[in-house]
Amino acid sequence: MDKLNKTVILIFDEIALSEQLTFDSSTDKVVGYVDLGHDLGRRNEFANHALVFMIHGLRKVWKQPVAYYFSRGTIKTNQLIPIIKEVIVELQNSGLKVLATVCDQGPTNRAAIRILCNSTCGSRYGPFFFVNNQKIITLFDVPHLLKALRNAFLKYNIQFDKTKFAKLEHVIKCFNIDKTKRFQGLRKIREMYFYVNKYNSLKMKVSVAARTLSNTVASFIECMISGNLGLPSEAIYTAEFIHDIDTLFDSFNGRTPTPELGKPYRRCLSAKSRHHGLWDRMLSKINSWVFFSKDGKSKKDKIPFKNGWLTTIKGTIELFKMCQKMGFKYLRTRSLNQDPIENLFAGIRQYGSTNTNPTCFQFISALKTSVLNSLIEPHARNQNCEQDNSTILDNLQSFINIGDIQTEVASCLEHNELTDIIPQFNGNLDGVDIQTTTYVAGFLVKKIRNIDCAKCRDSLIIQDDNLEQQHTFTMLKENDEKKD
Repeated sequence: MDKLNKTVILIFDEIALSEQLTFDSSTDKVVGYVDLGHDLGRRNEFANHALVFMIHGLRKVWKQPVAYYFSRGTIKTNQLIPIIKEVIVELQNSGLKVLATVCDQGPTNRAAIRILCNSTCGSRYGPFFFVNNQKIITLFDVPHLLKALRNAFLKYNIQFDKTKFAKLEHVIKCFNIDKTKRFQGLRKIREMYFYVNKYNSLKMKVSVAARTLSNTVASFIECMISGNLGLPSEAIYTAEFIHDIDTLFDSFNGRTPTPELGKPYRRCLSAKSRHHGLWDRMLSKINSWVFFSKDGKSKKDKIPFKNGWLTTIKGTIELFKMCQKMGFKYLRTRSLNQDPIENLFAGIRQYGSTNTNPTCFQFISALKTSVLNSLIEPHARNQNCEQDNSTILDNLQSFINIGDIQTEVASCLEHNELTDIIPQFNGNLDGVDIQTTTYVAGFLVKKIRNIDCAKCRDSLIIQDDNLEQQHTFTMLKENDEKKD
């Protein structure tokens, strides 16, 4: 294996299990007791959690489960620290180079990471520690950070840049105005998204948090303000805050060397990419966050996810410097999260039959089956993360080929056929309806990949210098290279 392909991040997370003892005849051992490995040993207690470690390639996109431990309840901090070191040492001995760890912000994880980083002279606030003189960067899972921020946004008014406030009430008012319209701009937003504490399944979904704090919501708020459609002028600060969060989330979701369409920050990190300027600005803004209660009577400036964002941004910057010295030109920021292990857990819960809390024995069996099947399984229903598109290190399914998808290209229409197929719409539309109708029309035109006919282009596409009032929402929503 190429040297750079041996660079990995170490992901760890826990899955809840059911308490049950099962005799495993293949090992002549009773499974279901607490088992923390060679150093900490087995205990006469029923286990109800499994701590799983997985490695994920930084350069080549592969993944591999490497260790699991059974505990009763969430593993203790003083147990987690030596286990992390033990796993890293074993990986180093196998020839792999562990550059970073990724975990969520559970109290045990935060405490363990803090102690590990504090043990390194001069790095009291992270974001790294050393094992066998090798620097290990500490990162927190960005989707979890986004959900935590969304939860705070629902509960607090967030002050940033000292004088600006982001308020949920502006988003709710924008949503309530929009839902009365014939053509809605916030069709992916549901009212229950503003009350996720009542819906635990929604509270756990990253997609719900991403939609609530999306560029679409921010742009529609700006559109309503510019058109005097019922939002106060101070709502522009809420739009600015949401724009920042959407862009920040994009910057940690890059998987290609070039930007994805309409998303300049959704690309791999490189020496010349725009991530560096964005993260410098966001470090300052995040440091300024203060969380005020809705009545304004209390405030707090220290919430775990705030430090989590700071640690992750600083850690990613440091990680890229390390990768550059090793010969990396790009760093795939999409790889710096827990999605591979979350997908593993989703697959384990669906092996055989839907089993939200498998027993220890069922967990071991499902994990073995998953590995033998190269971690290839149907995308689980209601899964809480996207497919990570990684292959197992030893792929047993290489014979699977996906056939080429054939597409037909429609012949060009004559200039007098277009209005026959797409009749003119003569309905009366107000300010919001015409904005959303224009945006949807543009979206449909964009889906037509290649318009070779000059007459069709002139009929369907308008140039920048001919934009009109109904294009305001489209211009605000557009994230091209000129917008920053």
